[in-house]
Amino acid sequence: MELKHVKIRSALLVILLVFSGVVIVSSVNAWWSAKDAYQGLVQLNTITEEQTVPVTNALITVLRARLAVIGAEAEYQNGNLSNARHSHEASVTFARDAADTFQTFLQAEKSSGVVAIAQRIETSFKQFEQAAVQLNKALEARDRSAFLEANLQARNASEGYYAALLEFQERAASDRQRRMDHALDDYEMARLQAIVVTLLAIVLVSLSLWFVRRHIVAPLLLAGEHFQVMASGDLSREIDTSSSNEIGDLFKSLREMQQTKRSLIRSLMESSSQLASAAEELNSVTEESQRGLQQQSDQLQQAATAITELSTAVDDVANNAVVTSEASQASNQQAVKCREGVQVTITDIGTVAAGVEQTSTQVAELAQHSRNIGQILDVIQDVAEQTNLLALNAAIEAARAGEAGRGFAVVADEVRTLAQRTQSSTTEIEKLITAMRQGTSDVMQSMEQSRERTERTLTSADVASAALEEIFESIGQVNDRNLVIASAAEEQAQVAREVDRNLVNIRDLATQTAAGANQTSAASQELSRLAVEMHDLVVHFRT
Repeated sequence: MELKHVKIRSALLVILLVFSGVVIVSSVNAWWSAKDAYQGLVQLNTITEEQTVPVTNALITVLRARLAVIGAEAEYQNGNLSNARHSHEASVTFARDAADTFQTFLQAEKSSGVVAIAQRIETSFKQFEQAAVQLNKALEARDRSAFLEANLQARNASEGYYAALLEFQERAASDRQRRMDHALDDYEMARLQAIVVTLLAIVLVSLSLWFVRRHIVAPLLLAGEHFQVMASGDLSREIDTSSSNEIGDLFKSLREMQQTKRSLIRSLMESSSQLASAAEELNSVTEESQRGLQQQSDQLQQAATAITELSTAVDDVANNAVVTSEASQASNQQAVKCREGVQVTITDIGTVAAGVEQTSTQVAELAQHSRNIGQILDVIQDVAEQTNLLALNAAIEAARAGEAGRGFAVVADEVRTLAQRTQSSTTEIEKLITAMRQGTSDVMQSMEQSRERTERTLTSADVASAALEEIFESIGQVNDRNLVIASAAEEQAQVAREVDRNLVNIRDLATQTAAGANQTSAASQELSRLAVEMHDLVVHFRT
């Protein structure tokens, strides 16, 4: 089976399935490798976090407990009971912490290679716990020989614990190295698989590119050449339709389009000749009609122009009459407003005159009150002077009385001071009253002048009101005459506009008819030109 008969959809589906299979295999392999690496890391973490670290921490805590016991014994020997008790309590705490930490190690899962070592570590730790108990008892009993014996047991137990711990760490390190080597082997295997998958992908991509270039791109380029040849006007080139896939369907459709265009071009060649002859005849008839319509349009244009000028003149007369009438009415309204304003002004001036008269009377009363206040101040001034004189006499009498009249002298001095202050204040008030009298006199003179001016203004306003009445009557007469003129001009303008409207309608109809004739002539010429161009275009094609 030739590849050119293979469906492109099927070929692309096969390529996609192969690529998908490669990707799935690569992904599964990567997933298994990652899973193995994760399990190895988990086991390494278990060895480090749950076995090695707890055992090491337990050893450190045991040694700290042992040092605390030795320190407590030394403090007992030196007589520092408080420090010895504190060190003893610390040793108990360290021993308890070591037991808890070692319990974590005992609960952790262990590989088969370190079970025996873990049992040795557990035995050594229990021996150390027993020795620590003996140390604490000897320390509490202050039995030095028992303490030294228990200390020797604790040291031997810790040395055994330390030796087992070193062996455990070596075994754990060996296990870690083994797992690292296994992980490295897994990495190398994954890298080799990745290289193989990459090479396989490159081969598949190369085959896919070759297939696409040969069986998709090349036929499409050939189809593009066929389109360019047909676009240039050559419809005689043969098109191969031997392929049975989608490209073959494309070439079959292309050949059908070529045959359809051939039939269409032949029909257009026959129709273009007939269209050119009909367009020439239509153009001749249209030119004759156009000349007759042009003459009729010129005559109507002249008549319409004359009527338009007449209508414009009549409209101007009517408009001027209307404008004059409106101006007269506006003047009449303004005169009415002015008359009303003058009346209001006369009323306001009368009100102002009455107010000025009343204000003048009030100012005169104010002047009289100020004179009365001046008289009262004169009386107060006399009283203050008499009081001052009496205070002076009282002071003289108090001075004569000597020590017995000292209090009276103080009172007389205060009275004299008050009399002087009253006299000074009265003088100031008198000055203010004098200034107020002068201001009141000035105000009275100004009010009298304002009253006289108001009377003169009122007289002038009466004269202006009479003149506005005469203007109002004259404007009314002018307004009546303007209304008569405007009415007559409006009737003449209406008749002229009606005649002008009829002529304009006739002229527009003639113009539209002429425009239709022009459009018909232009269309016939354009039709003739298009027929020639279509014939030239059709001749350009090779069938």
